[in-house]
Amino acid sequence: DEELHTQLMSDYNRIMNLQAMQPQVSDWIDFWAYSIKGGANYNLTDNHNVFANAGYFTRAPFFRFAFVGFTNTLNPGVNYERVFSSEVGYGYRSTVAAANVILYRTEWLDKALVRNLGQGVIANITGLDALHQGLEIDFTIRPDRRTEIRGMFSYGDWTWKDDLIAEVFDENQVFLDSIQVYAGGLRVGNSAQTTAALGVSYEVLPNLRLGFDVNHFDRNFADFNVEDRGDPDSRGQDSWKMPAHQLVDLSL
Repeated sequence: DEELHTQLMSDYNRIMNLQAMQPQVSDWIDFWAYSIKGGANYNLTDNHNVFANAGYFTRAPFFRFAFVGFTNTLNPGVNYERVFSSEVGYGYRSTVAAANVILYRTEWLDKALVRNLGQGVIANITGLDALHQGLEIDFTIRPDRRTEIRGMFSYGDWTWKDDLIAEVFDENQVFLDSIQVYAGGLRVGNSAQTTAALGVSYEVLPNLRLGFDVNHFDRNFADFNVEDRGDPDSRGQDSWKMPAHQLVDLSL
């Protein structure tokens, strides 16, 4: 049809243009990333302990963000991605059971994303800040030598913190426009923020174990659409949320 023909001709012309290009060399751009982390643990008794961990990390931006629109032009606004993470927790250990309760808080700063807007048009997004915080619980119980019961629960509160500007490029990486994106307060997408699991395994014969697990997932939001976030009234309106669902696994 006409749309397919147009797309094929566009792809053909793009290939011809690439083949006609002479070898090029870009300027150098350097990033010196580093990380600092540490932690402490205190045993209250033989069975109980408390602990804390913290870290600060920097990560060089991905290649596609270091240059403007995949050209040889350096992007002067590109920054390191920075992460500050901390957690405090309680642990229990005995011959029959083990468990952990953890509170965590992670700040992602200057994160970069690419969004496909269709028809070969993409949006480069830099300078995103996100806050991930929540509660995690896990346990394992071994009432006898053959039986193991395990479980976990996690509840997260993960949100994008700020509004920002997205730069839009066409299929030939030519800059088209800048879009104001009202992303502040949106839930971070593509990962369930509430999860739980319960499993049992039993050694039915020597070295042969039968297992059963149930996994629960909820509060999994879609990634936000850049084009739908240009209206200030859209601020704080979450993307579509996947229905809660469960997965059941059998293992031998």
